[in-house]
Amino acid sequence: MTYMEPPRYKDGNEIRTGDRVTWAGHPASVVAVIDTQSYSPMFPETEWSHLGAGFMLDVEGVGLVYEEEAHEDLQLIGRTNR
Repeated sequence: MTYMEPPRYKDGNEIRTGDRVTWAGHPASVVAVIDTQSYSPMFPETEWSHLGAGFMLDVEGVGLVYEEEAHEDLQLIGRTNR
C-alpha cells in the first residue's frame, strides 16, 4: 500500500494517531489512520488496513467507530507528542 494524503479535520489540521478528540460530543481517541499507515499498538495494521482509507476512533461509551472523512462532529482537543 502506498502513502496517501492524510485526512484532515474541518479546520485543516492533519488527523493523527493518538489525537484526543470529541466525536458527536463523546470523548474519543484516534487509534488508526489508514491513509498514512499509522496504527496504535492495540489496533494493528493487519486488522484494519483492509479498509483502504479513513481512520478509526475509540469513542468512550460507544466503542470503535470507522470514518472515511472528518465531519463537523469531530473536533480536535489535543495531541500526543509523536
